Amino acid sequence: EQEMRQAEDRVMQPVLERLRKVLDRLAKDRGYDLILDVKTPGVIYSSSAIDITDAVVAAYDAEARQPRK
Repeated sequence: EQEMRQAEDRVMQPVLERLRKVLDRLAKDRGYDLILDVKTPGVIYSSSAIDITDAVVAAYDAEARQPRK
């Protein structure tokens, strides 16, 4: 079973890499900020414009500097 999964991964890897390039180009060309896979949970593409990681870290750090009540 493990060998079968590894073989499938080897075969699918080039296809998935090619698909990722196509999706990136399509998203940029059409102005999409997010592409989701409807069959499996997960983000397929997200633009850096909607990445709020830095804002979350800054807000958390600001909160952590406040004295506890």
